[in-house]
Amino acid sequence: GEPVKIGVLIGLTGSSAVAGNDSYKCMQIAAEEVNAAGGVLGRPIKLVVQDDEGRPKAGVDGANLLADVEKVTVAVGAYSSGIGVPAGQGFNEKKVGWGTDATSNQLKTIGPYVFDTAGLADQEAALVDFAKADNPGKKDLKVAGLFPNNPIGQDNDTVSRQRVKELGLTWAHSMLYQVGATDYRAELQALI
Repeated sequence: GEPVKIGVLIGLTGSSAVAGNDSYKCMQIAAEEVNAAGGVLGRPIKLVVQDDEGRPKAGVDGANLLADVEKVTVAVGAYSSGIGVPAGQGFNEKKVGWGTDATSNQLKTIGPYVFDTAGLADQEAALVDFAKADNPGKKDLKVAGLFPNNPIGQDNDTVSRQRVKELGLTWAHSMLYQVGATDYRAELQALI
C-alpha cells in the first residue's frame, strides 16, 4: 500500500541541531525497524522531514509545508517550546496530530491535536518545594529565578513565582536572560 507519511519538524541546523540530528537518527532507525517488520498494517512508514532551523518562523513554515503540501496527518518534533507552540497552533488548526517534547504550559491549551511527550513547566514548582524542604523552619526564605527569555523560561518564571506565593515565601527577583549571549554578568549581579 501507500506509505504512511509521518511529518518530522526538527532542528537539523541552528540552536537545537545536536539534539535534533540525534533525534532524527533515532526516528529513522525506528522507521527502518517497523518497515523491516512489515510496516503499519502492511504499509511502510515514510518520514517527511522539515528543518525548523532553531527558529520559530522556520518552524511554522515547515509545519505549514508538512500539513498543506505533504498532507501528513501526524507530525512529531520541535525540541524547543519557542517552535513547538506556534507549530502546534498551526498543526491543530489543520487537524494534524502533533507530538512534541517541548515543555511550555501553553501546549495544554492549544487544542485536541497537540500531544506533549515531556514534562511541562508546572514541574518547575518542585524546585521551589525542594528549596523550602531544604530550609525547614526558615521564616524569611527568599527565592530568585534565572530563566531563559523564551516560552519555557517565561512559563518557568510564572510557575515558580506562583508556587513561592502559595508557600508564603518571598520572591526576591527573577531575571530572564537572552540565550546565546556571551556575557551574563549583569544578570547574575542582579540576582545577588
